[in-house]
Amino acid sequence: MKNRKRILSVTIRHLVDDCPDTSYLGEYSNRPAGDNSIVVGHDKDCPCFWYGGPDTGTLDRAENYLCHSYDDRGGSRGDESPESNALDAAQDILIEARERMTECDCHFYRDSRHYAYFNPSGNYDGEPQEDQRKYTLQDYRRMQSLNDGDWYYIGIRAEAEVGNFKDGYAIIQRITSGGLWEIESDSGRDYLAEVESEQLAELRAELSALGFSKRAISAAFKDVQRKDTRYAEAPSATTVSSHSSTSSLDTAQQTTLQQGQPVTQALPQNEPELQCRHGKELNSCHWCRPWSTKEGD
Repeated sequence: MKNRKRILSVTIRHLVDDCPDTSYLGEYSNRPAGDNSIVVGHDKDCPCFWYGGPDTGTLDRAENYLCHSYDDRGGSRGDESPESNALDAAQDILIEARERMTECDCHFYRDSRHYAYFNPSGNYDGEPQEDQRKYTLQDYRRMQSLNDGDWYYIGIRAEAEVGNFKDGYAIIQRITSGGLWEIESDSGRDYLAEVESEQLAELRAELSALGFSKRAISAAFKDVQRKDTRYAEAPSATTVSSHSSTSSLDTAQQTTLQQGQPVTQALPQNEPELQCRHGKELNSCHWCRPWSTKEGD
């Protein structure tokens, strides 16, 4: 009987990305990276929210002016002259004002199990400090909302199940596109649709390279299923990925379907042990482990 290959299904999947790179937002640390690092736990309006504290430039310049006034008048501090007493009183007012500006007023508490600082990403270096802090605060809030579960990262990839039929048997393979990851789950619909189209185009190229005709591919793509999967499925022994360096077709055990018989899938030895149709663990059943030799052979 002649071999017959068919595309059984085409699916576009949204998978949760459990290991995204969030460094473009910034990072938590127990060491500050500079004055624009955020001290985790303080309220935004607290003077201690920023590691470098609030902008006290005006007070610093005023105090510097008073210090030079002593020199300009040729006197010295504490000479009990009216001018000296007035300068001392003005300087005390500036010192008290600075203390009020830099003193925590939010009943700060930091859990020792959490990082102490949120450091900026460095994307805004060279910008005015006001803008750096504005954008860093936006990134910090975005990171906090990620931690609160308001959004998450996903990956999008296209998959096709392909059957190679011969003499009542079928070898089922799963062909996938490369996939695009680290996509923010609340991205716009237009962007998500664009990524889906790109992944489907990659999958078309993969199927064409495997010898499927344009007609067969077009017919299969008329009914594209869409599935949101909370957690990515572990790759099966029959998975072939376009971004894998080694094809599993040459090394993995294949899933075989026989008419009138239950499905049995051979698993590599490093997979969790499962019971076979004989009621035994696959790794201990002499009938279901063709990849290994019997003890004593």
